[in-house]
Amino acid sequence: MAEVPAATTSGFATYPGSTVVSQSPYATTTRTADQVGAVSAYYDNAIAAGGWTVVSRVVTEASGSHSVVKDGMGASISIYYADGGSGISTSTWPR
Repeated sequence: MAEVPAATTSGFATYPGSTVVSQSPYATTTRTADQVGAVSAYYDNAIAAGGWTVVSRVVTEASGSHSVVKDGMGASISIYYADGGSGISTSTWPR
């Protein structure tokens, strides 16, 4: 299992080598040259390492969606095809 870096303000680590497009206290959007499958696998590890419970997970060749909960918080990770790589949006909210 790959090491998971420290969490961003949205509650999840920024994908290694990605570029931050926008960031707020509860959401982060990044871009990477890596494909959706690789990014989704990374966040599968981050979810497990962070003690999150998976509510739903759907991953295809072109997109991925992870909805998770932990300690009174909800979070989502959306991964989508973008310019030959992937866009990644993470967000958290109180439940």
